[in-house]
Amino acid sequence: MFKQLMTHALASIALATAWSSAALAAYPEKALNLIVPYVAGSPADNVARMIGKELSARLGQPVIVDNRAGGNGMIGAEAGARARPDGYTLILGNMDTHALNSLLFKDIRYDVERDFKPVIQIGNPHTMLVARGDFPGNTLPEVLEASRKEPGKYTWGSWGQGSVAHLWGAYLNEQAGVEWLHVPYKGTPAAVVALLSGQIDFLFMPPSLAMDNQAAGKIKVLGVSSSERSKVYPEVPTIEEQGVAPYEGTTWFGLFAPAGTPDEIIERLNQELNVIVASPAAAATFASLALTPVGGTPQDLAATIEASREKWGKVITEHNIALHD
Repeated sequence: MFKQLMTHALASIALATAWSSAALAAYPEKALNLIVPYVAGSPADNVARMIGKELSARLGQPVIVDNRAGGNGMIGAEAGARARPDGYTLILGNMDTHALNSLLFKDIRYDVERDFKPVIQIGNPHTMLVARGDFPGNTLPEVLEASRKEPGKYTWGSWGQGSVAHLWGAYLNEQAGVEWLHVPYKGTPAAVVALLSGQIDFLFMPPSLAMDNQAAGKIKVLGVSSSERSKVYPEVPTIEEQGVAPYEGTTWFGLFAPAGTPDEIIERLNQELNVIVASPAAAATFASLALTPVGGTPQDLAATIEASREKWGKVITEHNIALHD
């Protein structure tokens, strides 16, 4: 009886292995769905559309970008977590969706470790702190001096409650000794419109957009949020080197698949995406976002998530950053 059971078990394993190999050889046989937890026109969306176009060319199947915005990325991330793990659904995540939301929100309905498999870290975008064009002050020290004289008068916008831009602003308030009021919007485009129309005073903005609007006289660029100057715009000083120290506000983009997606498919996607991240075709999009390409293994992305949680978890606790506004 035992020998019979073992024979059946081994036969089942062999059949499953053969099916897996055959399925992998045929993959992909249909279009892929790339979920973006942010609105069309946002930096995340721009990255996803470039990745989707290049991945489609390499795999020979369409890659459909599916924008599911809301809840600081939680709506789209949850949809990805619940998708069928067959290699035909990918999720573009970032530090909000896959590192910080679980530290900030009690009603989050997905678990990063349980519900996702990392595929690859795409890159690390830089952002710039900017002020509305008619703000009384041209440099960050001048802006901070004006802000200290009238606490609570000025506002900064973000692309969502609990987003990294929310944390960056709260951290800047703590480090610089100012009191700005936070105004969350549904995505980066809406926040940019609010700044340009004078509804808010400050915003963390994608660099190319910031520099173009400064050239048009619509805003004032105050500094880069990262610890080092942007290689694309080296003339713009960091926030930290202007006297707010220590200070660093950065994020990252990565691709994920639903948990249960076969490892062979994860490996195939990782190989294709590493080529895309390093390609000349990606360079223009990356330059427009002042995004540093990264690439690497799924394990590298997992390590980035852990490092983000450790760093910003301490900031959230030490600076008493709570989602009450």
